[in-house]
Amino acid sequence: NERAKMVLYTANSFKSFVRSEIEWLRKQHPESIVVTSERNRDKETYSNTICSKDFYSTKEKVRHLLQYLPELIGILFNDLFSKGTSIAYFIRVRNHFSLLLKCSMVCEELFQNNPGLNDSISYTFFANDYAFSLALAVKRGHTRAYSTRVHGRDVIEEREPNTRKLPFQAVKYSYAKHVYCVSRATQQYVTDKYPEFASKINVAYLGSEDH
Repeated sequence: NERAKMVLYTANSFKSFVRSEIEWLRKQHPESIVVTSERNRDKETYSNTICSKDFYSTKEKVRHLLQYLPELIGILFNDLFSKGTSIAYFIRVRNHFSLLLKCSMVCEELFQNNPGLNDSISYTFFANDYAFSLALAVKRGHTRAYSTRVHGRDVIEEREPNTRKLPFQAVKYSYAKHVYCVSRATQQYVTDKYPEFASKINVAYLGSEDH
């Protein structure tokens, strides 16, 4: 869709490789949008940047829970009782629910306050919180699809020192249209871990012309 804007969801900071990705995208798509955290010190570096909130008031959280609590509980239970859940992961249920709530609120904030995102082509540079928020956006019909790049720390679950599991990974892959791995080793890892999503997991090296 030539009319659709490209939207790059980044991280809480613009490190050199993230800057390179933004600058490459801007050359190819001058009207593209960058999404980052409001706490990013460099958030004003690029024009056409949207900032998402990192903190919400108790009142905002209660209002959100009144609307989405059944859905969130279902997502949480599916994750807790999925493969790879350890006792250490299970006892951190409050942390997981806090992450789930935040990403759900970011999802609604972004798509309610920025209607132009609904018909955009969404891409996350990491399989991070933005990837989870976009998965929720696809699930709720706010946008048709999103794609994500995956590196190492954002997907290799054994690198999580205490739980050896990253929360809500299956949800991210389930609603992603494409998962672009930076290496064949990463592709093999994700495919072995989540074989049900193998058809959408591909390799796209950093610095290549297409990604």
